[in-house]
Formats: sequence, structure tokens, C-alpha cells
Amino acid sequence: MQRTSAPNIAGAHLLQRARGYWRARFHATCEGVESFLERERGQLPSWLVVGFGAGIASWFALDGRSEWLAVLCLSIGLAIPGFVFEGGRLERAIGWIGLAAAFGCGLIWLRSEWVRAPRLERPMVTTFDATVERVEPIASKGGPP
Repeated sequence: MQRTSAPNIAGAHLLQRARGYWRARFHATCEGVESFLERERGQLPSWLVVGFGAGIASWFALDGRSEWLAVLCLSIGLAIPGFVFEGGRLERAIGWIGLAAAFGCGLIWLRSEWVRAPRLERPMVTTFDATVERVEPIASKGGPP
């Protein structure tokens, strides 16, 4: 049985059109998104509520401190390039939505820490002393008055 390998095309010249195909597609997609955002510019502030809600929902969906920190870092990681890089509405919209998501996750995390009750680390059996200060008789349904 004779085995042959695939031809080596490492040195082959690609057509000039093929080299810039994905770059042209990317720029065309960005221009399409920019024109869509320009047409819908009056509706864009409503998306801040969506970003804020996504931050809150991510806090409820994830389990612990390290995952919440990851959400905060990713959201701020989206927001910083959105405001730093010169661009159009797409970059600014991503920046504002990332900032709103970080604010939502951070705010609910802060609120949960503020209202947190002491937690029992393990099950325990204990005794306590108490004094009954008053008794209020309550009539039940079908029982004696």
C-alpha cells in the first residue's frame, strides 16, 4: 500500500482579493451596525436598563465571590475600550452597557452584604433561656372561642 501526503501549499501565493476578504467583511458588518445604531439612537438609553439588569441577573446566577469579581472585571473590561478607543456609536454603546452591567452587579453585591444576617457555619444544638412577656389569645377556626 502506497501512502502519499497532502501537497504543501505554504509557499503558494494567495489571490489579493482573498487576503482582504475577512477584513472587508468585518468593516462592512461594523458599518451596518453603526447605521442601525444611528437609526435607533433614540432607543439606545433603554439598553442601559438591560445592561443593569444583566449585571443583577449575573449576580443571582453565579455562586460566589470570585465569579462575581469576574463579572465585574469583564464588564469593566468591556467599558474601558468602549470609551477609550475613538469610534462611533457601537464602541460607546458597548462601553455604556458594560458600565451598567458592572454597576448592577456591584450594587446588588453591596446591598446583599449590607443586609446580610449572621450565618451558621455548621449545624449545632444549643440551649437558651427566655421569659414569656405576654400571651395573646387568638381564636382559631372551628375551635372554642
